[in-house]
Amino acid sequence: MAVYQRKHISSILQTRPLQILHLLKNRSTTRTNLMLRKYKAIEADQTNSWTYPDMIPKNEVASTPEILTSEYRLRRNKLMLSVANATKDIGSKKYVAVIAANPVYYMAPDVPYPYRQNSDFLYLTGFQEPDAVLVLESTDLTCYKSILFVREKNPQQELWDGPRCGVENVSELFGIDEGCSINKLPEYLSAWHNCTFWVNNLSTKIQNLLHSFRREYFDLSSFIHSLRIIKSSSEIDLMKLSAITASRAMAETMKASNAGISEAFLHAYFEFECRKNGADALAYPPVVAGGRRANILHYTKNSQLIVDDELVLVDAGCDYRCYSSDISRTWPINGRFNRAQRQLYEAILDVQETCIKACKPGISLNDLYVIMQKQLESNVVGKFILLVI
Repeated sequence: MAVYQRKHISSILQTRPLQILHLLKNRSTTRTNLMLRKYKAIEADQTNSWTYPDMIPKNEVASTPEILTSEYRLRRNKLMLSVANATKDIGSKKYVAVIAANPVYYMAPDVPYPYRQNSDFLYLTGFQEPDAVLVLESTDLTCYKSILFVREKNPQQELWDGPRCGVENVSELFGIDEGCSINKLPEYLSAWHNCTFWVNNLSTKIQNLLHSFRREYFDLSSFIHSLRIIKSSSEIDLMKLSAITASRAMAETMKASNAGISEAFLHAYFEFECRKNGADALAYPPVVAGGRRANILHYTKNSQLIVDDELVLVDAGCDYRCYSSDISRTWPINGRFNRAQRQLYEAILDVQETCIKACKPGISLNDLYVIMQKQLESNVVGKFILLVI
């Protein structure tokens, strides 16, 4: 059933992309209706087979509708195979991999920033809550045990922040061997002796703990990133959904443009169109720059009016299930290019189309960069830009 759904989504992506956005809207409606009917669901602030029974088989609980628990387990298996080989090379028999979730960051007391999970941690667990740690401990050189340390259930705190998975639901919802309270992590780490620790480099909290116990550790990041660079069919579907959602939003934002409009309006309109069609957030602070402000590489104030006859540059994308799209487009705010604007636009468009045609299996990003440089020099330098040496 799950495999059929992935193929079905893939076929729609190729032929009827607008229907995908309709599917995304239906997912949200389905979840709302199920909650209103008071399904006896496991309380966790994530999707599961109770809240999405039409999308997730009961015998295969998933953290998101698109990526199944079995895929997360396969990722952990591949990671531990790499760790086992590296540990063997340094002459150690016991090893533990420790991967931490992101904490909650605050912009002011009691005012958190929107939460974004650590990408490496999410890739291995699908777990979206903060203050959690995944531990993969070797039982011998070929087997391992997975433990997810999470916050305990707390009805009073959940009234403010929403439901927690809790220790008791970890195995059923995420396919982890064992759930454990995050409060027991220091005791667990201190009990390991004569062992090689592997840690994702971003976790200063874990590094500080290991330092306090005088434990040696190695960086795990390169192993995880070598896995993440090759995308599964489920991930490719999510990336396509993210790209389609953002491209539709960009087209609608162009239609909403007119002389005298503010950059802030276009920023808000793009975000609205993304979220309306299923995106969780924007992928990054967008650049919405009218006129000469487009020359500022990281212009994100997006606060000025765009006057008649100016071009506007929008560099934006959306975050869909933590898979990001990234699009840059430039257009005349009044809908009409003047002669010089059109010539420059078409020169850059030719560069883009040349690079797209060059995208084939085996070509590197550096190869594309060289092609882009040569095409820019041919199309732009000397015609629109004078280089002074």
